[in-house]
Amino acid sequence: MLDAREQSIIIKEAYPMTANMKSLSYRRNVISISLVMVSFLTTIFLSGCKEKTPLPSVAPTKKEQVIKDLYVTAKNVNIRALPSINSAVLGIAELGMYIGEAIVEGKEETINGKKGTWLKFSSKEFKKGYIFSAFVKEESDLYVAMTGTDYRVCDKSYGLEPMDNGAWRTLYFYADGYVEYIQDALFDMPEKKSTGKYNIVGTIIFIHIDTGELGGHYKLRMYPHDEDSGYSVSFRRFKNSPEECDKEMP
Repeated sequence: MLDAREQSIIIKEAYPMTANMKSLSYRRNVISISLVMVSFLTTIFLSGCKEKTPLPSVAPTKKEQVIKDLYVTAKNVNIRALPSINSAVLGIAELGMYIGEAIVEGKEETINGKKGTWLKFSSKEFKKGYIFSAFVKEESDLYVAMTGTDYRVCDKSYGLEPMDNGAWRTLYFYADGYVEYIQDALFDMPEKKSTGKYNIVGTIIFIHIDTGELGGHYKLRMYPHDEDSGYSVSFRRFKNSPEECDKEMP
């Protein structure tokens, strides 16, 4: 029978716990911890490398399309409260009415066989209203030769204000939109003559002189002499809107 001391010696010989074994156990623990850390850091790195989901983009605000110097080119055009033919009618725009500036709203559509878009505008008559673009034109498109004869102006003349040197200038209207522009002779200066075209929209005459140094654009408004004057009219020239022409020289 072995005593306790002999049994201890046998156990130590059978399962020796050497310093090398202790060192190996420590290294295994370090390696395990290191692997865990590497795995954790790798996960963080890979998650950062993943393609990020892009944020939803905000479409840029569409710039408003503004049209300037508009005139009504049809009779009795409805002014609507909203850009729809089913909207309430605020009033009627007469032929030759000055719209001025308007903003295009919506897409092109066809109404009663005419293509156009709705235009939002404001004026003295309408705080805000909509008119269909098929019934208006920009001023720059109105300097064309009209067809036919408008007896309110045909075979009549209009004297513009004199030149700085005192020479008189006169417009002579004929049929089919033909107009002559004559600057009278003065002292040793010969008479100067140019030709052009005119177009009438309502009571507005749009005149374009094509040739010569007298060339340019002129706008006149026609006024009846009295209620029973028939085709007898007088003229006033204006440079800006027709509403301001009474301030211009008659």
